[in-house]
Parts: sequence; structure tokens; C-alpha cells
Amino acid sequence: MNLKDRINKTETYYRIESMDRYSGETFSGFMAAVYSSLAFILDMRPDELDIVDLIWVSKKSNLKAYELYTLSLELVKNLPILDFYKADTYNYICLYRKKEYERFKNNLKRINEIVMETTHNIMMLILKKMNLRDDELVYKDSYQVVIDRNTYLKHNDNKRFELFE
Repeated sequence: MNLKDRINKTETYYRIESMDRYSGETFSGFMAAVYSSLAFILDMRPDELDIVDLIWVSKKSNLKAYELYTLSLELVKNLPILDFYKADTYNYICLYRKKEYERFKNNLKRINEIVMETTHNIMMLILKKMNLRDDELVYKDSYQVVIDRNTYLKHNDNKRFELFE
């Protein structure tokens, strides 16, 4: 492979986003829909949820909330949360690598079912695939990649996504 081909080589990464079904707008990664759904189940506002509530959920006091919480936890428990990402979540976007996406596809389908059911079909999860070059990545490990907002906007097409069915 020559230098030009290596520079232009891309890999496909997987972004799971929360979508408002009425407006068609996406508003964050999948955890936004999870927290909104948990808030619906627990009869709270999403901004009222905190670790105490999640501990309560983890004690199985509400089976639907417990299932949603544990399925979601499986998707994020081994992911390193980087300091630069935590400091500026608006300007950095996380995407799964193919192997991790494939490993959690069934969890994502079930999470989507619960989100749609508990939000009365207001929210859902969608999948966006992005073909990115290595030089567009801010961070890469065996689970995920992180890109900056400009790269995301360059590759994002809100009309191109897949449903979890």
C-alpha cells in the first residue's frame, strides 16, 4: 500500500444516539435516552437523577429500571472515560469500534425497546456509521474512538441512520 492509500484509508465506527421521534433531532449519545427513560420510570426529572437513585434502581426495586440500568452499564463499564472528554463532553464525541458494537448490539436493541416503551415512543436510539481516517481521531483504544465536534459535524448526516429493530 502506497503512502496516499495509507493516508486516505478509513475505518467504520459506530455512534449510538438518542433521537426525539417527533422532531427527528438527535440530542446526544445513547445515555441521554437512558437517563430520560429512567426518569420516566422513576417519575423524576432527568436532572434530578443522581447516584443515590441509581443505587436504588440497582437494588431491583423497579425491575424495568433495573434492567435498563444494568444493560446500559454493560455498555460503558469497561470504557475509559478520558479527562479531556469529561472536561468538555460537548466538543468530543465517542464512537464504538466494530467489535464492541457487534458485542453489544442485542443490549442496544433491548435498551431501545425499553426507552421507546417508557417514553411513550417520544425517544429512540439510532445508529450512525462513520468512516474516519486515523488522523481524524483524537483518541483510539480497543473499545472506542473519540473525535472532536468539527470532525463529527463533517461526517454526520442526520438523514442517514439505522434503527434498532
